[in-house]
Amino acid sequence: MTFLDIHVLQAMPPAGPRAVTYGGVPRATIRAGHWRRVIREVFLADPGLVDEAGLQTTRLPQLIADRLAARIPALAPDADVIGAAATVAAFGPVRFAMAGRPMTDKPLFLGEGQIERIVLRLAETRMDLLDAAGDDERLEKIVGKLALDDVVRTGHPGAVALFGRLMPGDRARTVTSAVTLTHAVSTHVVTANKVGDCSEEPNDGATLYRFATVNTCDLTGNLGGARDRAVDLAIAFTRAFTTSDSARPDFVLCNVREGSAVNLAGAFEEPVRPVEGGVLYESARRLLIYQRDQDEVYAQQPIRTAGACPAWLADRLCADGDLDVPDLSSLPSTLGGIRAALADRLAQG
Repeated sequence: MTFLDIHVLQAMPPAGPRAVTYGGVPRATIRAGHWRRVIREVFLADPGLVDEAGLQTTRLPQLIADRLAARIPALAPDADVIGAAATVAAFGPVRFAMAGRPMTDKPLFLGEGQIERIVLRLAETRMDLLDAAGDDERLEKIVGKLALDDVVRTGHPGAVALFGRLMPGDRARTVTSAVTLTHAVSTHVVTANKVGDCSEEPNDGATLYRFATVNTCDLTGNLGGARDRAVDLAIAFTRAFTTSDSARPDFVLCNVREGSAVNLAGAFEEPVRPVEGGVLYESARRLLIYQRDQDEVYAQQPIRTAGACPAWLADRLCADGDLDVPDLSSLPSTLGGIRAALADRLAQG
């Protein structure tokens, strides 16, 4: 299996992070769920990625109903019944909220294209649906025979292929996540309002270590074997993970690895001690040393490694004779090299 590991050092202002204990001392952290949500929003907002976006929503019955009513106005009075029936046909037994228009009790995750295919299949049976107008039981039977479940089992958008879809007890509709995201943790000690209380916010800003990895083999499988598309999505994910939040990262390290992903959080189990000029340089230095030492111990070198950072940081790192510094350049250049390495690796099967 081939993995794309993404390591990020990012300075965050004194707002937002929560407190956690790591290495026996208080740290700042930001939960992995935050980054998942941000990346999904990037896919929705980017015109170049919108076709790969996914919707995680409890309002799927309403979305189907409204789009069907807009396409066939005569079905508007029965659209909510049809939308609810289509949701059950697509996802199996689901629970609905009792008040108002139909809503599922838990979010469902699928793509815009999948919703459109459901609506199109409903529209193709318009005559049967119109003939059953006002008869909820007949409408539900008609919709139940449309095999809408195959729509959510196939043709996944990039967001679903990346993040997966968990449907407990339903392997056919479950999609294995190709992405692992970990909680971000500060590389250094922070001053928390209440040490050990993870609900409290630190008073200090923090330089965070962030990690994500893409299992490109699982991603390719989720996409029906489309290798080129898998490479494009892995790079799009990396770009979104590194640049989607309000503060740009200060150091990005990308590794293409075979066999397993490698999280480098252990570099900061002993916290970095601030010196004049802050903690960023020492954090980057510590990260590179830890990676080198770990790769030597386990005799597992990356297939390709490259990074991006400002020129001042690159100059300081390259001047340090104790470091094995990878190619450091702009983020677009770094991702271009990583893309080529991934494409070559996946082409080898």
